[in-house]
Amino acid sequence: MEIAQYFGISSDYLIGRTNDPCIDHVTSTFKSLSEEEKLEILSLAQQWWKIKELNNKYKF
Repeated sequence: MEIAQYFGISSDYLIGRTNDPCIDHVTSTFKSLSEEEKLEILSLAQQWWKIKELNNKYKF
């Protein structure tokens, strides 16, 4: 993992799982967030999950 980070490539590319050397932008963006921002995203995701559950339960 550290080697992939050093070269700015994905670990999947490093071990030959993919031909695309690009790092997953979602992962790299998430890692660059502050702890507060990560917690805010977690809170939003939990709210969306609850809404989805209610929609499925009551078939809105």
